[in-house]
Amino acid sequence: MKTFHTPGVRVLRLLTVLLSTAALMGCGTLSKGIEQDGSSAQTLVWPAPQDANSLAKDGTYPTPESLGLLHPGLDKAQVLQLLGPPHFHEGFGPREWDYLVHLRQPGASDFTTCQLKLLFGKDGKVGSLHWKPAGCLPATQAVAAPAPPPPAKPYARTLQLDVLFPFDLWEMKDLQPEGKRQLDTFAAELRAPELMAKRITLRAYADRLGGAAYNLRLSERRAATIARYLTQQGGVDPSRLHSVGMGASDPVSQGCSNAMPRVALIACLAPDRRVTLTAADVP
Repeated sequence: MKTFHTPGVRVLRLLTVLLSTAALMGCGTLSKGIEQDGSSAQTLVWPAPQDANSLAKDGTYPTPESLGLLHPGLDKAQVLQLLGPPHFHEGFGPREWDYLVHLRQPGASDFTTCQLKLLFGKDGKVGSLHWKPAGCLPATQAVAAPAPPPPAKPYARTLQLDVLFPFDLWEMKDLQPEGKRQLDTFAAELRAPELMAKRITLRAYADRLGGAAYNLRLSERRAATIARYLTQQGGVDPSRLHSVGMGASDPVSQGCSNAMPRVALIACLAPDRRVTLTAADVP
């Protein structure tokens, strides 16, 4: 019958091997003046490769991935899982562990024998890593840290109001089917986890036809109706949603002369009749 061991059991077995090796081989060679945090030592003392203990005479062939996971802050149990017990005369107590490792250098078909020394702080955590010869260091950088993800694009949506309302109308009963489908899509986006903690600003705009006060009032009513649809039908939390009417401010249409026939002018000014949704972090 096959026996499976958990990572914790494997670590305990490695510790048993390590302590047994220490009992057989002695206390180990210690560098001089190791800093309390293990960041450096006054004098690094390197064991001779031929002095590796009987269990590690041939050294080890670590993968670039396992070497890439080595960094200050690991405890000894974590190092054991990555590299196994130290290869020389160390026990579990000393504040330095030495390894004999064989690395394939970039562009080479054979392996280079290197020594790796880990210095530990008094808290038992890795404080620094040292290589001999120094030329071994570049080959251990095969696993680069992943690049940070690009910043998320700001959420911004624009919808032409002609899709939502017939000209000059603004009530919930006036919402058109295609406009409702668009608002349902927006509502689903606003409920996504990445936007759930953000404040949503809804702005409705009018064209320049009619008086300024009338256009402002029309845009406010349309903004309120759209906000009500998003909260009542779309499930958006009303506390996150702020609606505002912008009147005829910030027009985006071009070439719309007042000399044009009225029907043509209304069509030309359609881009000005719009609603925008933007998301921002809550201050």
